Amino acid sequence: MFRACWHHPIAKCGRCGASFRSTELAADPFCGLSNLCPSCRIDLTDSIRQHLISCAVAAVLVAQDAVADGKLICEDSVTLRKDAHRLRDAAGVARAEVEAEIERKKRAEAETPPGAYLA
Repeated sequence: MFRACWHHPIAKCGRCGASFRSTELAADPFCGLSNLCPSCRIDLTDSIRQHLISCAVAAVLVAQDAVADGKLICEDSVTLRKDAHRLRDAAGVARAEVEAEIERKKRAEAETPPGAYLA
C-alpha cells in the first residue's frame, strides 16, 4: 500500500465524507487503533481494504512483483537442475568406482589359492 498508494487517497470517511492519504490518517495508541479519520475518529480500515481491492496502481505493482518472483523462481529452478545433474553424475562415478573395487576384490580372491590364508 505504501509503494502503490502513497500519492493518492486511500480511505474515505463515511461520516464526514473526507478522503485521506495514508500519511493523513490518525491513530490512537492508547486504544491500539490506527487508520482513523482525523476529524471523526472512526476506523477507516474497511475503506482502506476496499481501496486496495479496487486500486489499479496497487494491482500493477502486485503484477510486477509476481513477474519478478516468477523470474527468480525460474532462475532458481535452473540452478537446482544443474545441481541435480552434477549430483547424479557424481553418484554415477561413485557407483562405478565401487563396482570396480568389488570386481577387483573378486578377481583377487579368485587368484588366491585355497588355504593360502591358513598358516
